[in-house]
Amino acid sequence: MLQGLPLVDPSDLRDFVDAVARKTQSAELHYAIKQPQLPASQVQLRRVLALDTIIQRTAVTWQVHGQLVPEPCDNCQSGRGPFTSCVCKDDFMQNRCANCYYSGERCSLERSE
Repeated sequence: MLQGLPLVDPSDLRDFVDAVARKTQSAELHYAIKQPQLPASQVQLRRVLALDTIIQRTAVTWQVHGQLVPEPCDNCQSGRGPFTSCVCKDDFMQNRCANCYYSGERCSLERSE
């Protein structure tokens, strides 16, 4: 089990996330860390993170390597979730942003399949 991740410098967070992803067996996370990282200013935390589940690790990894959403989802606009910005990656995280995926919330960005 991993320790909770405290509020840290965004550059440290990005390095830490990549190191954790490399140690997993998840093909998705290995793919994710090959994508460009968001600028450190877009990878800010609101609270301490738990990284105990693959869902939590996936959400944090895509928060670092996903795409900033120009119009944040309803939950992100309300300040919900561990991250300060709304980030997603098409066809991953069940089409939810990283905040909603991490928290197990429905996301207004979800597309009906």
